[in-house]
Amino acid sequence: MSAGRLVRKDTDEDVKIGDVLTSSQGERYILRGWRAPHKISSTGRVFVAREESPDDEEQYFPTVFELEIIGAEFSRR
Repeated sequence: MSAGRLVRKDTDEDVKIGDVLTSSQGERYILRGWRAPHKISSTGRVFVAREESPDDEEQYFPTVFELEIIGAEFSRR
């Protein structure tokens, strides 16, 4: 099973751990990790921390940051 790749939806550019992401609400986060979809109806999760509080990890759907996980077993593409 492949873990796939985390990419920006509009450009297919790879996103790496440590990259700064901007949410759909304009908030800035640091990418800490991600988990591929575990079933066909899932989009996976991204693990992030706010720039101003880097020790507090949160998780969101990749779409909050206009991201997509591709190439994993249950990815949509």
